[in-house]
Amino acid sequence: MEFIEKELSGQLMGIFYEVRNKYGRFHRERFYDKVVAEVLELRGISYIDQPRVTQYSIDTGKELSYVVFDKLVADKIVL
Repeated sequence: MEFIEKELSGQLMGIFYEVRNKYGRFHRERFYDKVVAEVLELRGISYIDQPRVTQYSIDTGKELSYVVFDKLVADKIVL
């Protein structure tokens, strides 16, 4: 598999494994989300928490809906 943002993807995968190994696998998702945010901050990796992305109609351009992601990391990767 080829990654577009190979270095950042590798850093994120390392963070995910580190968090899981340190805290185990039986916590709620929101707990892991907060721990990942803490590690991103400690490593100086920028992120936006729960960014809202608007979806528009292709035909009319009218706003139809939106999606909220967990994080946008370094303006490059959506979690």
